[in-house]
Amino acid sequence: MMAKGKVTSFETILYSKTKEPIWTLVSTSPVHDENGEIIRHILICLDITERKRSEDQLQLLLDHSQKLNKQLELRDQELQSSIRKLSKQSWEIQISKQHLQKNRMSS
Repeated sequence: MMAKGKVTSFETILYSKTKEPIWTLVSTSPVHDENGEIIRHILICLDITERKRSEDQLQLLLDHSQKLNKQLELRDQELQSSIRKLSKQSWEIQISKQHLQKNRMSS
């Protein structure tokens, strides 16, 4: 994964002696001599396991919150529909009352 003569970085999993996975950020950088020739590479490995765990937990929370938002949207639609039905029924009741009152007054 080392690009010839270029600084590169990548994430990979290495394994400890106990076979536990360790997420690492690997960075490589070439070292040049006075003629510009690469004479060696510097390799730095950083343990980013905790960061990866945090990212995974954040993703789980995000997925869960998106699921809850969808459920809330559906519930909101159901409630809006119920409100419309109740408004229509209320209006129909008011009209019926008015007709009854007119009929009583007429008789």
